[in-house]
Amino acid sequence: MNETNKGGRPKADPRAVSAWTRYRPLAIGELAAALGVSQPAVSKWVQVPEKRLDVVAQTLGVHPHLLRPDLAPPDPWSAL
Repeated sequence: MNETNKGGRPKADPRAVSAWTRYRPLAIGELAAALGVSQPAVSKWVQVPEKRLDVVAQTLGVHPHLLRPDLAPPDPWSAL
């Protein structure tokens, strides 16, 4: 993910956006309240920050790699 948007932040991974919209049971405000941060802070996320990934995934009830496929562990079979 080397591309950036106008503000210099990386563009969102379409797979992560798809996972977020598909699996999110909470509105952004509810997620923000569950995380103890403001709704505008969550709204600014292009992708879930790595340091909050485990908590967000647990709150949403999904695996972290669905929200951040770029951080998924490498496939052990790819080396074969």
